[in-house]
Amino acid sequence: LFKVENTKEYPYQAVGSIFIKQKTVATASVVGKNKIITNYHIAKQAENDPSKVIFRPGLTTDENGVFQRPFGEFTAKSIEEAPFGAGLELAIITLNPNEEGKEIGEVVKPLELGNANAVEPRQKLSLIGYPNEHVQNKMFNQEIEVLSTKNGLKYFGYTESGNSGSPILDGDNSIVGIHVGKS
Repeated sequence: LFKVENTKEYPYQAVGSIFIKQKTVATASVVGKNKIITNYHIAKQAENDPSKVIFRPGLTTDENGVFQRPFGEFTAKSIEEAPFGAGLELAIITLNPNEEGKEIGEVVKPLELGNANAVEPRQKLSLIGYPNEHVQNKMFNQEIEVLSTKNGLKYFGYTESGNSGSPILDGDNSIVGIHVGKS
């Protein structure tokens, strides 16, 4: 587990903090011109009200604890809580352009979708996100090891609340999964 020092670099620029006003903070990833993905249980807390959602790609804090938003922030236009049916812990959120009229995919390079079916047990992957129990608003990257690929990816790694929605990346920095904590 290490703190990401330069959130302006790829793939870190495409990962951000998603804030649901008066509810929670978690992680989401840019996957298209104006789309981010996160967990269903996070998006659900917005209660189908896009005005409650703020996404800050590459968010971090400096040594004085001051917010650094290298790519600004984006508000949500719409929320698809379970686009692939109930039981899948995935939500797709469409973002509005920023104050300069630019789409998120014009500001940061979106992550590519990888082949989750190619992942094998004992493979090492990266989990990038914002654990927020002990340190707030700092991005961390950790190597995880896949234990099983039956019924989704099962892996060993240290996560906290805030890591919900974190992308799981293969060696090509393509998304092969989204973290959801289950014990």
